[in-house]
Amino acid sequence: EVFRMPSNLTRREFFKDMGLLSMGAATVAALGPIEAFGESWSDKAGIAPRAPWVRTVDRPTVEIDWDQIYRFDERETVRRGWSKYLDEETFARVSADFRNNAAERNRQGLPGYSTRDIALYRASGIGATQSFLGPTNVATPEEINVARWEGTPEENSEMIRAALRAFGAATVGFVELDENTEKLIYNIDPDGKELVFTDETVAEETETTRTIPREARYVITWTIQMSQEGMTRSPTPLGAATTSMSYAVNRAVQSRLQGFLRGIGYYGLGEAETNALGISPAFGVLAGLGTAYVLLVNGILLGGVPG
Repeated sequence: EVFRMPSNLTRREFFKDMGLLSMGAATVAALGPIEAFGESWSDKAGIAPRAPWVRTVDRPTVEIDWDQIYRFDERETVRRGWSKYLDEETFARVSADFRNNAAERNRQGLPGYSTRDIALYRASGIGATQSFLGPTNVATPEEINVARWEGTPEENSEMIRAALRAFGAATVGFVELDENTEKLIYNIDPDGKELVFTDETVAEETETTRTIPREARYVITWTIQMSQEGMTRSPTPLGAATTSMSYAVNRAVQSRLQGFLRGIGYYGLGEAETNALGISPAFGVLAGLGTAYVLLVNGILLGGVPG
């Protein structure tokens, strides 16, 4: 069973609330080609087909005790802070093994650890940079004296899904923030900056904080497809390169989406670095995708959410 967000939003509500960006990367099933861009920007192919026995529901069928959930410091996750969960001796040994095992296995002639395998992995993460506020080199509608884009929630959802698919994403979904789902946004980003919700209408970033206007109510979530063949090579450098490349692709996808939103008259607030801003697996599940990347957007209303 998959969770599907309700799509009975009015056009007025949609444009009032759009404000947050999206997160996520995950392996997904192969999808059909994106439909040609036309006047409707329709992209039905962006919704992964479900097996006939899968039901679409408005709420997760597993009960969530939101009273037990709180905003989390990303620096305390195992990904960033795993040294805190090991004793000093074990951490030093594991760290040394991690640094040296690829070279040692290369010298032993083990398959999957050739010099070119290691080089492919080390180059696989090279890609576009990402930022909270996004690029500013795309002109806004106001700057070129044209009208801001406005459409129905369904049109907006199809448009964003089509744009993301063109930029390199696989599946796309949306989650609306409320007092519960706000808890899935980190309170501290991995670089130590505090994420603060505000009633102001302008998102800002300082040396210590990133402010999120409460008008940014929608989280756009998407997935990046990984190579199934590459993943079978795990845990060699080739397997690691498969994951690393998907994150590099996502950095470009996020920046492109932020630029697109700016170009139609809105903004998107994204990950300042990998796995920042919020808990992407949770948002992916709530959007019916599994685990995904996320971005917060302002003002634009989203409907027609894939389940």
